[in-house]
Amino acid sequence: YKTRVSGIEFKMPMHYPAPLRPSATGVFSIDRIRYDKSFDFFTKGKIVQAGMYGCRVNGRAGFEKIPGLSVRFSSLVSFEEKFFTAVKFSTNIIDIKDSGIKELISDLPEDSEISGMASVWGKVRFSEGSLKTGMDFDLQNGKIRLPDMDLTASGINTRIKFSDIVAPASVPGQIIRIDSLNLGRIRVRDARVRFTLENLRSLLVENIRFRWCGGLVSTESMRIPEKDHKYFVTLYCDRLKMTQLLKQMGVFDASGSGTLNGRIPVVYSGGNIGFDNGFLFSTPGRGGKLIIMNTEKITSGLPMDSPQFAQLDLAKEALKDFNYKWARLVFNTKGDTLEVKMQINGRPSNVLPFEYKKQFGRFVRVDSS
Repeated sequence: YKTRVSGIEFKMPMHYPAPLRPSATGVFSIDRIRYDKSFDFFTKGKIVQAGMYGCRVNGRAGFEKIPGLSVRFSSLVSFEEKFFTAVKFSTNIIDIKDSGIKELISDLPEDSEISGMASVWGKVRFSEGSLKTGMDFDLQNGKIRLPDMDLTASGINTRIKFSDIVAPASVPGQIIRIDSLNLGRIRVRDARVRFTLENLRSLLVENIRFRWCGGLVSTESMRIPEKDHKYFVTLYCDRLKMTQLLKQMGVFDASGSGTLNGRIPVVYSGGNIGFDNGFLFSTPGRGGKLIIMNTEKITSGLPMDSPQFAQLDLAKEALKDFNYKWARLVFNTKGDTLEVKMQINGRPSNVLPFEYKKQFGRFVRVDSS
């Protein structure tokens, strides 16, 4: 079973008939328990007689690659009628950043950061040929930073209850809470992930909810991993502030009022995130105000004598202060480019410095005075 145990020593005083209260305590120690040529454990503790054919074992175990980790356990082993054993265990609260756990995760880049306070407790019971196990994992104030992805997740808190630790599986409906998640320009707050670990190869994400751009976003369920490692998830958006959305998507530096609702289908594959015909629209019957500061982006790169420049120059001036009745945004990804189409219906707040020239068939800019 890929396991080698060495340096075993124990001393256990035995009495016959068994005393009601053991008068002497034995000791035990194991220098090394090696699993799969890479995980080295050690343990020591005390052992006392319990009945004619049993003993109680209390002790501590450690892991050489995580010096700060200490596992305390207490157990009962009995052969009175049939073999029976029960073990309870718990760890100390360890600081992940200083524990050395990062070095055990081979997929993490060297410049990544993980931190938080974690602990584990659980039990194992074998009786009448049946093995039952359970464990709780607790993480407080966790943080993950992956510079190569420009990703930082802070305030990660969870308590995961496992129904089985031999073939790891969790109780349905486990929850992870994340205070903030930053991915490039995107800023997410108060994220809540509801999930079930079905086994080591299957994670069912039941629901994700988070605050984004002043509104609420939720998703349907999905299973990880998919066969081709390509994932589709739809973000259902409720009352996102349009100006915050334009900023975070890198479209415009804007201020004003008004909210958007709709859905954004997202595709994740090979480390890349894409949008597939995302659609957001303003709340029916409720318009808003849009003030765009960096309107020069609209005419950037266009020659001033082109017909397109005159039309976009008019739009540029209008969007400096625009009252809209309704707005609609469409998101699509083409290669490495995010394409955002915005349609708004309304009127500028102020008179624009343009005049329609019939001979040219278009508006031309005039002296604003």
